[in-house]
Amino acid sequence: MPIKKMWGGRFEKAASELVDEFGASISFDQEMAKEDIMGSLAHVKMLKATNILSATDADQIIKGLEELKTELADHGLHFTVANEDIHMNIEALLTEKIGPVAGKLHTGRSRNDQVATDFHLYIKERLPKVVAAIKELQQALVRLASENVETIMPGYTHMQHAQPISYGHYLMAYFQMFQRDVERFQFNQQHTDLSPLGAAALAGTTFPIDRQMTADLLGFKAPYANSLDAVSDRDLKIIVGSNSTLNLDADIKVKIKIQNFYGIEINDFAVSVARTAMWIAESQMWAESQNIIYSRDDFLPLDSNDSIFEGNALRMDWSEIVEPYDVNYIMGNPPFVGQSYRSNEQK
Repeated sequence: MPIKKMWGGRFEKAASELVDEFGASISFDQEMAKEDIMGSLAHVKMLKATNILSATDADQIIKGLEELKTELADHGLHFTVANEDIHMNIEALLTEKIGPVAGKLHTGRSRNDQVATDFHLYIKERLPKVVAAIKELQQALVRLASENVETIMPGYTHMQHAQPISYGHYLMAYFQMFQRDVERFQFNQQHTDLSPLGAAALAGTTFPIDRQMTADLLGFKAPYANSLDAVSDRDLKIIVGSNSTLNLDADIKVKIKIQNFYGIEINDFAVSVARTAMWIAESQMWAESQNIIYSRDDFLPLDSNDSIFEGNALRMDWSEIVEPYDVNYIMGNPPFVGQSYRSNEQK
């Protein structure tokens, strides 16, 4: 069941399906479903303890959230684009389960501090796992290095042979590089240990909430000292993202590009269609690639692709277009006539 969008107050009509799909973040922020439920549970327990909500209403909301938490762990929950993001999806599912009382979960809380809290919880849980994985890799490097202290390899400087070095010494250089990653992520862990919950939209709430209680329930060291900072802080996202990319090859690029493809079409119209199709495919694949390498490079503006040639592929010398040793795959369409009607030459 779609629920009313938080930002829809100034609009008289509902958004079109296209706008919903364009603006929805549920395709990726559903990864924070568990964190969203955890944050809501802590919030409603605090509302009950401070008598902001009646015990009856609070217990009903807690029961509904606990059921959603169990369902999520057992077989997952069904989310929809119509509800835009994980926060609205969880609210919609809770409303279906317990009715309008679910709306009272908004008491003393804003979408702003809810989103920030979810993200902090998500990163807070995963950073120790990242650090542990790096340390495991470091242990493997130490073991391999200890076995290769006397293994000699060429050392390079300025891409030229310089002097013989120990392979073990070479491996330990990477140990030190990964140690800096460990130290950076450990600093990030300090940053994640602050709770934004209770900052509300930007300047707190008039309800007598207990921010320390929610921080304790969620395992945070303390609440943010300033509510404006709590909901506007983007340092964590930037720094964690930056530190994560340092673990990747700085020169990582998409190796397969539109220029890697060559084609022969029978006339100029077919050439134009082929180029357009290649550009569309490149756009679609680039969108997929960005999720893998976290790069924001762009393939625009579109340049003319000189790798699509006009001519008869059965009569042209392909080596004039591309060297044979550069070709990995050859694909083509047979003449568009029935198989039984093709001449031997066509076959």
